[in-house]
Amino acid sequence: MYISHETAANLRYGHKSVDDTSQRLYDFSLPCLKGVLLRTPGAVDPVPNTVCVWVGDARVLASSNIANGGMPIPPGESLFIPIDDVSKIWVVSTVAGQDVAWMAA
Repeated sequence: MYISHETAANLRYGHKSVDDTSQRLYDFSLPCLKGVLLRTPGAVDPVPNTVCVWVGDARVLASSNIANGGMPIPPGESLFIPIDDVSKIWVVSTVAGQDVAWMAA
């Protein structure tokens, strides 16, 4: 039996300080093959977030608004997005200074 192994050829990662204005996760086009993993710092991290970071496209709001509210990532949680470019992801929060770590492959 043959088992296929997929690997990440180019691992890229970083952090983004998020505030109450929606902004790109990464300012320049950064293609990826597998997608992007996002994680917000929680209680076990040295500097935890205090509120959710909301994820979406350029219209994203830090709310559950049916038209353009984002996907919330509570402190200490993660979200994987199967996407082809890191710069297509936008983030926002209700409190300035929140952090989101990201890793793309």
